[in-house]
Amino acid sequence: MDSDSIHALRTAQLDSYGRLLAGFSHEMKNHLGVIRESSGLLQDLVGLHQGQMDEQIRARMEKATSLIEERVVITAAMLHHLSGFAHRSDAACSSFQPGQLVEELCMFLGRFARLNKCELSWRSAPESVAIYNDPSLLHHLLYRLFLLCQERMAPGGQLCIETGASKGQALIRFICKDGQEGRLSQPEQLRLPLEMLQGSLSIFQEDGGLELQLHIPSRAA
Repeated sequence: MDSDSIHALRTAQLDSYGRLLAGFSHEMKNHLGVIRESSGLLQDLVGLHQGQMDEQIRARMEKATSLIEERVVITAAMLHHLSGFAHRSDAACSSFQPGQLVEELCMFLGRFARLNKCELSWRSAPESVAIYNDPSLLHHLLYRLFLLCQERMAPGGQLCIETGASKGQALIRFICKDGQEGRLSQPEQLRLPLEMLQGSLSIFQEDGGLELQLHIPSRAA
């Protein structure tokens, strides 16, 4: 099998994964709708009969319905990001805001940061710009950069991912406060995605941390 056939197969696989994830996220939204409707009905019943209910039972029911609503809102936001992530494979290139990708990514990476007892945050600078490039490939690259930082971070470390702009290009900064020493070099596995995105990566190290600066331009449509 030649390299073109393998590339076509990988592209088809990515498309399949995207469609499956998109279908899953839409179906889960339907289930959340039923849960929210049932919780609302329970709240209405508690309100109608609160004068006849035991005070402790009423308080527990109100706490339970409030918790259900809170978790539904959080899960709906996660599914929204999952749906956006899935649809990014619909086209090889598109116009997008890198800040949206970073927000999606951090939503997915929150669990990894908590398990590592590290703080993960993100922010967008006012000068952020939209670019035309490959969002799925950039998602992959951002994930690998997160892993690169996480490998160095001890419990209590802090990582902030900031999106902005520099000379018309998107600038994504990984600001890592890890307290670790030792040089960090760019892994060879990042060379190809950087080349395909026509981007560049700079690594700056200082006492108590490091900063990765990723520059991604808009490609010709």
